[in-house]
Amino acid sequence: MKKLKYFLIYIIIIFLCGCKFLIKDEPKSGVNYVPLDYKVDSINYITNVDSNELTTRLNHIDDSNYKLSIFAPLTNCDEIVVENVKVNNYEINVTLDSAKITKSDVKKPIITLSLTGLNPYKNIEYKVHVDTKYDRINLWLTRDEAFKILKAEEFVTPCSPIYTDILKNGNSIFWKLGFYEINSESKSPIRYTEAIINDRTRELLNVNSIDMSKPILNGTLISSLDKNNFLYEEENKLHIYNIPHNTSKTLDISITDNCAFSTDFINNEIAISFADNNFAIVDKFHNIRNLKADLSTDMKFFGLYSGNLYIVGADNVIYKFDGKNTEEIYTSDEEITGLSVGKEITFSAIDKFGEENIFILNQNGKKFISKGSAPKINDDRILFKMTKSGKSVDLFSYNLSTGLLLKVYTGTGVTYNRSGTGEFKIFDNEEAYFNVYMLSDDNLTYICPLKESNISDSAGSTFFTNHDGKIYILNLKNQTK
Repeated sequence: MKKLKYFLIYIIIIFLCGCKFLIKDEPKSGVNYVPLDYKVDSINYITNVDSNELTTRLNHIDDSNYKLSIFAPLTNCDEIVVENVKVNNYEINVTLDSAKITKSDVKKPIITLSLTGLNPYKNIEYKVHVDTKYDRINLWLTRDEAFKILKAEEFVTPCSPIYTDILKNGNSIFWKLGFYEINSESKSPIRYTEAIINDRTRELLNVNSIDMSKPILNGTLISSLDKNNFLYEEENKLHIYNIPHNTSKTLDISITDNCAFSTDFINNEIAISFADNNFAIVDKFHNIRNLKADLSTDMKFFGLYSGNLYIVGADNVIYKFDGKNTEEIYTSDEEITGLSVGKEITFSAIDKFGEENIFILNQNGKKFISKGSAPKINDDRILFKMTKSGKSVDLFSYNLSTGLLLKVYTGTGVTYNRSGTGEFKIFDNEEAYFNVYMLSDDNLTYICPLKESNISDSAGSTFFTNHDGKIYILNLKNQTK
């Protein structure tokens, strides 16, 4: 009776404290508490696959809540469904089925489940077993093996990554491999090649190449101005190219090697810096404002947002310049090493221990985000890098709305810039070329290889400057990494 009294008091204290009481699986006491519930969050399909392996990933969220991701075997069935989920002795059994509708296109189902009722005290003991009742596609080759067959022909020099589709024709399975090549000897420096390989016989059946780019202008691409116009430089003069009308206008602005540029994609303006704190701002109507900031120090960095210039001086002070008045908005005791402006002001600085850190500056003052350097803000995302051991670099995305910090890319010779509202372009140097990616809403999409890290989007098309001093238009394939 006394023990029961103490137990009830303990329960009352827990509830009064607002804590969640979780009954553990205790085989010795005979308690087996697994009130399992599940919800299917999403069922998606991908066609760009590298193998037919079934893989699972179980992530603990909080309390008894988990996320389960299933990368299921290939199929040509539609309407994949989760038939059932059961737990038995720490084995999570998932049964998958389909509506038995078959097509010629083969895809890999990606299923995400929310699970409630698992025991976090036995976290590492849970194993996932998946039973697939739908018709599976079995492969003889992996993607790497199929690619070796193609590469053995020695007539292609592919740039990574390799795009893969699995095709079904009757009882035969085929690999369709696609990849980009840099074709320096051609008027089209980028071409896309596709090859078909029989999965069972390993026979190379067909190889076709398509030119993906063509020159339109001489010069060096600077940035898009709005959806219809981009800026470029030729013979030290600034020009605007109108895409729908295929016309070019020369502006009364001379460009030197010391000029720097900042684009405001919200207001469709570009600011250009010159010596002695002089600036020019070009808007989407081709108007030019020539400005001079009244600073007693030299400029280190600057950014343009909503018609205002934000300048970091050599004195490590951040100034706001509206075209007439200059205001000191932040003074740093540390060396400021980078600046980017948008919804918030973000900058990097080196502390007394030699560590470089990322901060946000707003009406509430300075807020620490993470260790890192070279921040760039675009819409509600901040992209920055953190150098690892050797030449490896991690890129992180910080969401201003949610506070989520996410690693989005790892590479070696990595650079990046802002491109359009909320988008970034990432360039990873691979010996003789750059692999180019687009990052949008933390989703990474491969674009193409380039000789130079220079690319911009306007009017639904992509433009770039190659090593030969020409600007090209690029016809992209919509492929995801």
